[in-house]
Amino acid sequence: MANNHALDFGRLAFEQETLPALDTLPGDAHVVGIGTSILKAAKAARVELPSHEGRHLNCIAVSTVCSGIPPSWRATSTQSGMVVLPALESSTAVHKAVGVTASVLHVNDLSWPHRGDLLVLSIHWGPNWAYRESDDTRGQVWRRDYAHRLIDELGVDLVYGHSSHHIRGMELYRGKLIIYGAGDLVNDYEGFANRSDAAYNTLGALFLVDLDVNDGRLVELCLVPTFMNRLRLQRVTKRSYERWDPTRSRTVEDVDGVTELCEAVNRFSRLDAGLDHPGREVDSAGGESLAVELHVEDQWAAVP
Repeated sequence: MANNHALDFGRLAFEQETLPALDTLPGDAHVVGIGTSILKAAKAARVELPSHEGRHLNCIAVSTVCSGIPPSWRATSTQSGMVVLPALESSTAVHKAVGVTASVLHVNDLSWPHRGDLLVLSIHWGPNWAYRESDDTRGQVWRRDYAHRLIDELGVDLVYGHSSHHIRGMELYRGKLIIYGAGDLVNDYEGFANRSDAAYNTLGALFLVDLDVNDGRLVELCLVPTFMNRLRLQRVTKRSYERWDPTRSRTVEDVDGVTELCEAVNRFSRLDAGLDHPGREVDSAGGESLAVELHVEDQWAAVP
């Protein structure tokens, strides 16, 4: 819940309506990243792993100023809000962000290497559209640096990034998965005629991630492609499907959309992992860094 819309209607509405509504969610839902104080916003969700007695998956959620979040939304000991990191625009900012994240882990008794459970960090960072502005190339350098330090210094097992309205790239760093942008699953953009967005793939996806419970390394990754159809979420289950095209004000047939999604994500993966630039190489033996590469399986399930 740590994102750039959580307090859109002001802090009073956030405290009197948003938080109470989330507290009444049925089932085993866990809300992370926001709260009536910094301690509550920093509190990790803790889920027991049924097939591994005594083991848990922990998740914390943070946000960044570079995703459009006002610094005033930062939670304190006396103020509601979320964990807000500085804009990741310099080595100094990255260092400060790592320090704040370490503090969040400390208050949850999740400091590494004394933690025996899996740890997922959810982060709202970066722009809505990858590389639309020239400064995103530089911004991605700092986001990647922060993600690598999370793994190297804080023992994070999965970096779950979001903010981009399309799926960005993914990197396998020292066996740990970094999702730089999970894209939108459900949105209301179906009726928007914004031609500048045409360069980006409009499919979303469910991310099914299997981690080794012993060391947090990626075992398997599956993306299940989805799309919005008259404001309803639908799974792509065949090679072609019809969707609403706001630029033409009618439905159109999309063919090979999943293949195009794979190609787009693979292209972003090389860019986001910094592997399209001199000085970094792909180690096919599973070394420091690999760009995740997807392929289509059964026509609608994209897997590495």
